[in-house]
Amino acid sequence: MAEIAPAVPTKNYADTQRYELTLGDYWRILLKRRYVVVLTFFSVLISSIVYTNLQTPLYRADAAVRIAERAKAFQYNVGAFYSSFGDTMATRANNVTSQQVIERVVLRLGLLAPDARSNDLAMKVEEIRSSIEAKQEGMTDVIRITVIYPVPELAASIANETARAYVEIDLFEKTKEARNLRQFVEQQLVVFSKKLRITEERIKEFRETGRALGIAIGLEKRLADLEKDRNQLLKQFTEQHPDVVKLQVSIEDVKKKIRELPAEELELARLQRELEINDRAYRMMKEKYETAKLAEAEEVSDVVVTETASTPHYPISPKKNLNKLLGALIGLLLGVLFAFGLESIDTSIGTIEDVERTVRLPVIGVVPYYNPRARRFGWWPFDMKLLDMATGRKDAPPDSSFLIMNQDAFSNLSEAYKILRTFIEFLMEKGGSPKPGGKVLLFTSTGPQEGKSLTAANLAIAFAQAGKKTLLVDADLRRPTIHWLFGLKRNPGLTDVLLGTSSFSEGRRTMGDILIGEASKWDKMMTTKMLDRLEIMATGSKTHNPAELLSSAEYKNFLEKARLQYEYIMIDSPPVLPVTDARTIGMMADATFFIYRAGKTARRALTRAKDELDLAGVSVKGIILNYATPEVTLTDSYYTQYYGEKKDREGA
Repeated sequence: MAEIAPAVPTKNYADTQRYELTLGDYWRILLKRRYVVVLTFFSVLISSIVYTNLQTPLYRADAAVRIAERAKAFQYNVGAFYSSFGDTMATRANNVTSQQVIERVVLRLGLLAPDARSNDLAMKVEEIRSSIEAKQEGMTDVIRITVIYPVPELAASIANETARAYVEIDLFEKTKEARNLRQFVEQQLVVFSKKLRITEERIKEFRETGRALGIAIGLEKRLADLEKDRNQLLKQFTEQHPDVVKLQVSIEDVKKKIRELPAEELELARLQRELEINDRAYRMMKEKYETAKLAEAEEVSDVVVTETASTPHYPISPKKNLNKLLGALIGLLLGVLFAFGLESIDTSIGTIEDVERTVRLPVIGVVPYYNPRARRFGWWPFDMKLLDMATGRKDAPPDSSFLIMNQDAFSNLSEAYKILRTFIEFLMEKGGSPKPGGKVLLFTSTGPQEGKSLTAANLAIAFAQAGKKTLLVDADLRRPTIHWLFGLKRNPGLTDVLLGTSSFSEGRRTMGDILIGEASKWDKMMTTKMLDRLEIMATGSKTHNPAELLSSAEYKNFLEKARLQYEYIMIDSPPVLPVTDARTIGMMADATFFIYRAGKTARRALTRAKDELDLAGVSVKGIILNYATPEVTLTDSYYTQYYGEKKDREGA
């Protein structure tokens, strides 16, 4: 059945307006940059896992103490001796991690070696203190002691020992205050007792010797009473009042009598006054002493341990599952951001629509990416053998795996070239050829390694399989490839024919030459029909003036002769931008096709190459999108679903 020719595109390629990105465009970008997304995702995820596993696990243990302020049965006034003891919950919580408490914890738990120095103790205390947090729970009277430590058993021990040490030190401080007060009062009591005893002994001595009878004592008492009465009257009357004047006269009379007394009487009176003062002071200190003793006996700690810590079984840090989840999310987010970032700075073109809008030419075919070394995967980024060949390595052996004659007839690669063949046939029949005979088709690209040689070779095979007598000419005299693909010798070839050192028939190669050549994997060629319709013209001997040779009259005569013998002449030429060869031979071709490797060449380079061909008068018919990834082409599943499984096709 004859193949149905596809419709010719009728797009208006002058319309270059920008368009809004759709969900499909975003999905295409993610597919195109999937290696960046996947690499970033796994890099961040693995980094987070490694970082998490390198972290020292930390365990948490909690203990709690309650501050119970108790009313005392015996309150004493300490204001004359000490400031009153008052504390807030914030201060209490701060005292839990004091130097005194932590030192006791370190020493009791044996966290230091016996021969440790003072500096070691200070460092260990600081280490343990940094792992403890004491904080009031809300507005309650409870202080929670939280310990975070690498060793779970020690975390619980440190929390419990800190609570116990704080209770002990708090009780010690409270008892110390009451004890100091009692001791102070006791010392004062001894002093006043001694003074009182000395005064009593001297008074006794005066009385026993009879040197004084105590008259001054009575007069001083009388004087004190009169002065008291006078002061009371002065509150109501003036000093001129008769009663006040009368009392003043009596006071002066008593003072006169006291002055007339002997010195012994006055000394006895002074000792009597001192005795009374010391007696009152002694009784007051005695009362204070008894109160201090009761207060000291009453002192108990108002800090109670309400919760003890148990050994934790699971670390609180690092949180492995959470870190893995965060690593995965961050890796995915960074991967997507990197993908869109690379896309925003990428000047290459990756989709059919982009190519058509950029060069204002139709994309007449899409060739999927193929790598014979990774056919099971279909996504390997490049083929080392082609790369070795393209970079000038001469030790790369020929390999025919890249040619569709060695592919499954229903593979997506074979079908892509058949579709492209049909499109070119329709295009050439509709446009016609300015010269009689076969049609000369030129295949070129903007730069190297875009697959123009491979495309020309496979299209030549596809045309031969369709029964068209085809000549494949390698006109890339600078970096030839065709002879390598088919395992042929380079010369004699095109240059030898143009220079007249070989005839046309001597320069061309047939399938017989290929079978006895250096290439391998020709098994399927033996069962493929019509391949005898394909002949190949390699580049031939090296030349120092390829551009002049390709623009010579001999090259024109070569094409005229080829037109008479073949239906299609496929010419593989050098890229457009590096050298001028493509412009020269393109003017003598009936149609020129651009091979564009998806996502490789910059927009400006592609448009510049197309403009240069237009200025040279080269008839560029369209773009062939090569090495297309799944974002812009069909996959094997399409053909499998349409044609059925391979075993079903073989049995049909």
